[in-house]
Amino acid sequence: MARTSRRQYYQDLRQRVIKKWAAGMSERKIGRHLDMPRASVQTIIRLQMKHGHVNLKPHPSLAAVTSVTIAVSDLIRDRIHEAGLDGTSARKKPYLNPNHRRKRFAYANKFKNQTAGFWKRVLFTDEAARHIWPSVCLAETSRGLRRQMYQAYIQV
Repeated sequence: MARTSRRQYYQDLRQRVIKKWAAGMSERKIGRHLDMPRASVQTIIRLQMKHGHVNLKPHPSLAAVTSVTIAVSDLIRDRIHEAGLDGTSARKKPYLNPNHRRKRFAYANKFKNQTAGFWKRVLFTDEAARHIWPSVCLAETSRGLRRQMYQAYIQV
């Protein structure tokens, strides 16, 4: 059974081991200097002596970091997330600017002094729109947290 948990050292570290060995340094000193086991230094030197190089073999079973199987949408989503922009749903609550507030206040003041008899004749109904799928009324946005009212995000 082959050992699969062997540590693979980076190419630049392997090259430094060979340079120090070629300069006449002992395996033990190289190991102490580069903070790696003497047996690993010995293995790298043996590979150099046997093959003339210490390049890592390509592993066909391992997938490349960027391959055809990675979808472009995944990459874009990752970059957007790294930039701090998270996909969020827009608020259902309407934005009230000062003009809207003044108009609502004036409308409420019109009915302020009405009697109880007036309010008994008023029919209160719920005319809110009903949707089977909630996505009909939600807009997707991409913005950072706590940036809901910046002018750049408001579409007119």
